[in-house]
Amino acid sequence: LRNREDAEEVTSEAFLRAFERAFSFRGEAPFRAWLFGIVRNLCRDRLRQPRLLLLEAQDIEAQKDCRQPYRQVENALLVRQALEQLPEDQRTVLMLCDVEEWDAREAAVMLGRSVEATKSLLYRARRSLCRTLTAMLEEDES
Repeated sequence: LRNREDAEEVTSEAFLRAFERAFSFRGEAPFRAWLFGIVRNLCRDRLRQPRLLLLEAQDIEAQKDCRQPYRQVENALLVRQALEQLPEDQRTVLMLCDVEEWDAREAAVMLGRSVEATKSLLYRARRSLCRTLTAMLEEDES
């Protein structure tokens, strides 16, 4: 969601909704995937709302902190920008598998895809991210 406050609000709302809708959990998929679906939908709703561009507090603090190199903060922002340029399904599979460390089977259930299709999507997402970052870095250098 690009800022801590929104993430905290969505987290609270997600657990509230999960509690209210626990009766609808049928056990056909892992609980984690069911809960992630609630969170994903709330995040999509939040991202659709118009808002001002804000820099996260941790990014501001990192820039002030002399112990953390400027380049590291700059790279984190570049990766975030590159992720935003990817199609939503690629961004989601990268977040699930590479950030949240879900295995392909769990991600496949969450995404409603076969394991093979999920692995293929993850491969394409990683390649797209690599190409996007390479282009951004080359553009930054010139």
